[in-house]
Amino acid sequence: MNYRNEIDRLLQIDYGYPHEIFVQVSVLIGVAIAMYTYNGTPLGAYWVFSFLATDALYFFVLKSRPQVCTSRDYTYVGAAILISLVVFLSLPVYFATLEDLPLKVAGFLTLGLAMMIIIRRADTGLWLVLSEISLVILASLYASTGLAFIMTNTAATAVVGIAGLGFLGYFAEVALAHRKSRLDAHLASQRSIQAQKMEATGQLVGGVAHDFNNILTAVIGNLELYSEVDLAQDKDHFVAEARSSAMIAAKLIKQLMAYSRLSILEASETHLADLFDQLQGLSRRLLPKSITLEFVKPRADLKINIDPNQLITALINLLVNARDALDDKGLVVVDCQEVGVDSRSARLNGYSLEDGRYVEIRVKDNGPGVDRSIIDNVTTPFFTTKPVGKGSGLGLSMVEGFARQSGGGLLVTSSSAGACFSVFLPISSAHNVASATLAT
Repeated sequence: MNYRNEIDRLLQIDYGYPHEIFVQVSVLIGVAIAMYTYNGTPLGAYWVFSFLATDALYFFVLKSRPQVCTSRDYTYVGAAILISLVVFLSLPVYFATLEDLPLKVAGFLTLGLAMMIIIRRADTGLWLVLSEISLVILASLYASTGLAFIMTNTAATAVVGIAGLGFLGYFAEVALAHRKSRLDAHLASQRSIQAQKMEATGQLVGGVAHDFNNILTAVIGNLELYSEVDLAQDKDHFVAEARSSAMIAAKLIKQLMAYSRLSILEASETHLADLFDQLQGLSRRLLPKSITLEFVKPRADLKINIDPNQLITALINLLVNARDALDDKGLVVVDCQEVGVDSRSARLNGYSLEDGRYVEIRVKDNGPGVDRSIIDNVTTPFFTTKPVGKGSGLGLSMVEGFARQSGGGLLVTSSSAGACFSVFLPISSAHNVASATLAT
């Protein structure tokens, strides 16, 4: 079991939705006020305070776990959950044993709420799920003793007892079935990811072998011709051709290293406005005059810790893609914006970003866009829709590899208005070369 992932999942389930937390706290306070109004006792307020205190303890235990968690860390989290659950169950159990019918009904309804909460997070560790189920069943059985005050008919008591036991049994079965369903889905997802990795590896190996075979053919062929000719001019020509092929091989290796996030980054504090100026100057030689290019410069004080040369290379790749998509006629816009990323943010292609502040550099065009059937494959190495000889299929792979090696990522979106390629990079002078968190 990946204990860090399980703890992160509990944190997301129980505290990932602020509006839900607001509703829960409002309901608890409402219960305390209603109870005080009903019978003048502050017991409801004590219960709310006690539950919020134990819930705060649970939250603290979740947030204080180290990045690499062990079974002991998960045990601490489980213990905090069970303490909070015991406190939560105390008041509804007490209500259910009273002769006061409104309070008795409220008690049983709250027990039902506890069951729904447990089913919701029943896909955690088995011992924790069984402990929660056992606590709720014991609390429900104890609360049911209060029914003796209002039920004197033996047959009626038997009917209610059998129905209650059936309900509790069904609750336990649903909770365990939910856990099994989630684990089966996770296993299937892992198998699918592994199959995709094997497919991508096969495609990568096949593409590399094909491209290097062509390059070596050109190098060997020119060297063989070099030995067959006598004129110095012809020899120089064949040497130049062999050198050109070798440079193509070097470029291919560089792209592969960027894709695999093994290239050496020379990060430095870079003003994005200056980098945009450099990119604007270079892009004039890349795009024909028939394509309108608009640069929206960032504010002057916006800085990121990045390898500027690698970033310019990545953005040039995106500009070339936009040029090819427009077929030499249209509009390309390059801009950037600051964005906040947290656990609720949309995931990128197969991974998510760490929480924090990022700059999103966008290259947008008004071309036909990217077909939805292939949008998930555009960063796969050697995948290309360009004609033979027009592209290696490594451009976007290199851009994504560079972004992830720099602690960010690449997001590709498309609509009828065109395609948008967004490069996310962390805004932090202390954040050098960190990898994005893989989604599981």
